[in-house]
Amino acid sequence: MKNMENIEFFLWIGFLSVICLWGIEICAQEKSASATANVTVTIVNPIRIEKKSDLIFGDIIGGKGKGAVRVEAENSILLRGAVSLGPSNGKSVSAAKFLVTGSPHATYTIVVPPSLILTRQVDPKF
Repeated sequence: MKNMENIEFFLWIGFLSVICLWGIEICAQEKSASATANVTVTIVNPIRIEKKSDLIFGDIIGGKGKGAVRVEAENSILLRGAVSLGPSNGKSVSAAKFLVTGSPHATYTIVVPPSLILTRQVDPKF
């Protein structure tokens, strides 16, 4: 009987403890916190490329065999092999020109192929 009373006593203590703890809000920290930080951003201008002039080879006359034509940045023309200038004598030659803009001090890479192969297409009028 004594054991039964002890068990009942501990059950009541446990029950009352749960009810008491239920109504108590236990917090290890404050309910809210705040902090301040500075924010810095740099808006970068994207690269922009605008064509200013086309690449114009002028009149080129192909001969028997292979030849090469190169237009320099200062609008001069170099001929090698079996090619020669046509009636315009290179007066209509123009290097392609582009205006490239973007953020100052930014690094951009522009890749131009080292060579370009053109295939002659015969004009049926001639």
